[in-house]
Amino acid sequence: MPIDNSITKRLNEFLAKTDRTSEEVISGATLLLQLNRNRQLFQTVMTNPKHFESTVVYELKKFVPIRQRGQTLEDVQNDAKQLLGELKTAVNEEPAENDRKDDSEKDLPMHGGKRPDHDSLPENIKAIWPQNAKRWKKIKSLYNTCLGITEPCDLAESLNTLKETWYKYKSEFTRYDDFILENNDETVENGEDPAESAKAVTNARSYLSKMVKDDKLLNMKKASLADGADEKAINAYHSSLQNTQDRVQLLLDKGEVIGDDLRAKLAEAGVVFPEDEPSETVDPSENAGSTDDNDIKDEQGQEN
Repeated sequence: MPIDNSITKRLNEFLAKTDRTSEEVISGATLLLQLNRNRQLFQTVMTNPKHFESTVVYELKKFVPIRQRGQTLEDVQNDAKQLLGELKTAVNEEPAENDRKDDSEKDLPMHGGKRPDHDSLPENIKAIWPQNAKRWKKIKSLYNTCLGITEPCDLAESLNTLKETWYKYKSEFTRYDDFILENNDETVENGEDPAESAKAVTNARSYLSKMVKDDKLLNMKKASLADGADEKAINAYHSSLQNTQDRVQLLLDKGEVIGDDLRAKLAEAGVVFPEDEPSETVDPSENAGSTDDNDIKDEQGQEN
């Protein structure tokens, strides 16, 4: 449901103040009551507003990221019901013997298993499997954390991180399943087939041109970040971004030059170039509170 931006404005204005009067604390408590409907807390604050000022500030700060995402507590509750219900099925589906397997050999939930040509795939595509195994561990941990939280305002941040990690898990498996192995033949004994290499470069450049034409990838990024963006839009962007990143890496690995104009357009759409990649920071379009990819990169190396 649409949020009342005037409430968000009042929230930010109250938190920006420092020396608050009792009347201003009461105003903040009234705003908090509008947001969390906790009349008992409101009545407690009214007994001595200045004494409970820090409590009001603490509780209101919980709503800042929620409002920034364009959500209400009702939205958080609806997300929790849908997401935790979906994950309950996934958790129950996981084979018990997974605990005794290496990450690269686990049977991961909500997926049909490894491709028959798995061993022939590029390393960055094969790496999706152990990386998703690590994501799955994080998903289960966050899932259990969320189950133990009853108040929506306390649940919101853990739920948002869980949602992002789950969507990443699914979009990465989509990328794994959809990857087209352009050359299944044996490589030339002393190196790569020049004709196939040239074909791969041409196909990669064609794909990148398609992604920047009419700002296609950039518009997908904007759609995934828009208020109320659905799962389909988010997954579509992340899948296309990863496919684009793969083509960029292919060109760079082959020593191909990517022009400044093309590079700028790709970077604006979310593509990371090696010399620009931050060491341990999270792309806000993907992590809005999530540390998923950085956790995995620390242990696995870069995905791309």
